[in-house]
Amino acid sequence: MMEGMLAVAHVLGARFVFMDNLYMYGPADGPLTEHRPLTSYGHKPSTRARLTRMWHAARDSGRVQVTAVRASDFYGPGVVRVALGTHTFGRIVTGQPARCLGNIDLPHTFSYVPDVARALETLGAAPDDAYGLA
Repeated sequence: MMEGMLAVAHVLGARFVFMDNLYMYGPADGPLTEHRPLTSYGHKPSTRARLTRMWHAARDSGRVQVTAVRASDFYGPGVVRVALGTHTFGRIVTGQPARCLGNIDLPHTFSYVPDVARALETLGAAPDDAYGLA
């Protein structure tokens, strides 16, 4: 599917703004940056790494102007079946104790859906020099 989307963007001369996540980095014991090597660990991370390599190749060859918005776990209006959804905020607003998956003492990042949408919109209308970064 990624190859097809990139091919269409190339034929139409359209920009490609990809909504991405952080899976392609695999397990991490430090900060995640765009310079971290892509992983081959596990099904989801290795699949995301393969997709990232595809759009990097399209970008690097000059076939398509590509950029990505990378977000971690979502939360926000209408987002219910996620880490901070029904079992956490949904329970809190009804006076029940929150239920959390995993170790709540470990650092974790979350992305507010309206902010992610604004980032996608902003990049779609951004000048050309906003494209081409990892």
